[in-house]
Amino acid sequence: MAKKKLQKMVSKIARDEKIDGKEAKLLTEQIYADGFVSRTERRLVGKLLNSDLCDESVKTQLSEIVAH
Repeated sequence: MAKKKLQKMVSKIARDEKIDGKEAKLLTEQIYADGFVSRTERRLVGKLLNSDLCDESVKTQLSEIVAH
């Protein structure tokens, strides 16, 4: 997924202050859509995990992306 498209998607999702499980699932599906998790995608998800935009269940879901 292109970096700008991913950043735009994350900023749109984060407007609600917190990322919920449905939004995390959508983000995960978009990242895995091309069958490859880029370094940029891992970094962006890592920043999300270190922010206070995610609760523990969302962090667990998104941490799988960083592990790849």
